[in-house]
Amino acid sequence: MSDSRDIILELIKAALSNKNATEPEINYTGATGGFFVREPGSHVELFERSFTRLQGVFFSCNNINGVGDLLIQFPSSLLHDQWCCTVPGLIPVLQQAGISLVNDVLQAEVAVTGCECLVARTGSVILSAAQLSGRALPVYAPVHIVIANVSQLLYDTGNAISFLQKKYRGNLPSSLHFIAGPSRTGDIEKTLVMGVHGPKVVFVFLLDG
Repeated sequence: MSDSRDIILELIKAALSNKNATEPEINYTGATGGFFVREPGSHVELFERSFTRLQGVFFSCNNINGVGDLLIQFPSSLLHDQWCCTVPGLIPVLQQAGISLVNDVLQAEVAVTGCECLVARTGSVILSAAQLSGRALPVYAPVHIVIANVSQLLYDTGNAISFLQKKYRGNLPSSLHFIAGPSRTGDIEKTLVMGVHGPKVVFVFLLDG
């Protein structure tokens, strides 16, 4: 238990310290003429590699209770923040851990949401206006925690759009949002600054079942 706690703390510390990180270099294997050769490994392994390159923090869990077990090992300062959670199955787990929950987006310091799906090749999280979290919560809170199921993990953007078209029977939500790690901007003297227009840290917890 202490080993897993140390690993979690190191991941969080590293993510929070990257306020002025350089833009990560992403190499898509075999990208020539619009054709892409699939990278080796499972979708989960590919997403983890791509997402962590973008300075996201990734965890794989067996179920929703496993998420709770990891969350309660987070730094006490983070657990004392105001949390807003739109994942019904996780709410009692957070309450049992003594985490303070609020319904007002403007008070939220930690946002816990679901997602429409994940894109393994680019390490992206896709959200939509049709979700319970709406448009504001995922971008307002400085810490964003995404809960996803392995069934929502697709290989590339084309597969993800097909997945959503089937889910919504061709009537897509009014907006789709692609999240690729913490927010960043290069507007200030072309220097990359993290966490300016959105979350400073983004976590993805992927459930196996």
